[in-house]
Amino acid sequence: MGRPTGGHHVSGTLSFPASVEGKPVLDGATKLTLTIKSVDAPERVFIWDLP
Repeated sequence: MGRPTGGHHVSGTLSFPASVEGKPVLDGATKLTLTIKSVDAPERVFIWDLP
């Protein structure tokens, strides 16, 4: 992925496997936290409560 040619908005897709060795990666999880560092700010944290 190259550097954007203009502006400061960057987009992309975050993906991960639904399971590892047959076990769901989110099995038993109640919260998902995504921390992004050194992109337009020292750190940004996004948190989702899972059903």
